Amino acid sequence: MIRFPLLLFFSTFNLCIFAQDISFIKETINFNISNDTFNVYGKYTFQNKAGKIARQLVYYPINTSLDQLPYYKVSAIDSESKKELFINKFENYIVVPIEIKPYSKKNIIISYSQKIIDSSAVYILTTTKSWNLPLKKV
Repeated sequence: MIRFPLLLFFSTFNLCIFAQDISFIKETINFNISNDTFNVYGKYTFQNKAGKIARQLVYYPINTSLDQLPYYKVSAIDSESKKELFINKFENYIVVPIEIKPYSKKNIIISYSQKIIDSSAVYILTTTKSWNLPLKKV
């Protein structure tokens, strides 16, 4: 298994945040297969329970295998400001920095596309495992 400094690696999809003040509370995910392309559109809601601004990194693995090739298009958007967020891109994952105001929620929209070999794709959810809390709404 490959290890990344200061990041936990999970071989399936999950979001990983390194702060006690931030909670991952909701996700809405849409999938679409069109011809040879798997498209994912996810809206992820985070909550800052602290009285100070929280700045953290979100680790977002993207499944690749013999049947699903590396992603070729990816974006992360702050749904409040509508601004595209800077993404650190790696072969099988991205890292997205987020900033949340005190006692507030933030929606981040992450979307990506990847070519597939046949007409099926795999997207495995283990999101709450890294948070040690159940999602309140999916």
